[in-house]
Parts: sequence; C-alpha cells; structure tokens
Amino acid sequence: MERARKSVNAQGFKIALDLLLKANIPNSGVAEIPFSFGVRSEGESKLTGKVMYLYLEQLAELYLFRFGVVGLSMIALTLLFIAWRIIRLIV
Repeated sequence: MERARKSVNAQGFKIALDLLLKANIPNSGVAEIPFSFGVRSEGESKLTGKVMYLYLEQLAELYLFRFGVVGLSMIALTLLFIAWRIIRLIV
C-alpha cells in the first residue's frame, strides 16, 4: 500500500485508473456507472494531440506499474504492429 501511495499520479484525467490499479481495491468494491457525453453546446473541446499523447503516456506508466517491462514491451509491439498494418493499408 505504501508503494501505491507514493506512486499515485494525481495529475491528468486518469486518477481513477491510478487508484483502482495501485490501491489494490478488490473487484467486489468496484462498480461501473454508465455515463454518456452530450453534444457540446458552448465552447471548444480541449482534446488535442498533446492531450492524447499524455493519456497514452499515463497508460504506459500504469502498464509498467502493473506488468513491468514485459507488459510495456508487449504494448510497444502491439502499437508497432497496428502502425505497420495501417501503413500497409495506405500504401
């Protein structure tokens, strides 16, 4: 628990994922509550390429925490494979 307390990343928008993964909350203590976004009536979305990159970076950190270097390597290989398939479709 002490390791989790020191490593929880409170920045960004995935603090719930951090807490679920790092606080060792049992599955029986977790419930999914459906939520759907409506059409934006005012303002602009803050979702940019940079925000998407930061999200992927935070997910990589969680994979490293949970699965170690092997898990992170599998994610990297999967992303490379997906990129390769996309390139093949384009060319």
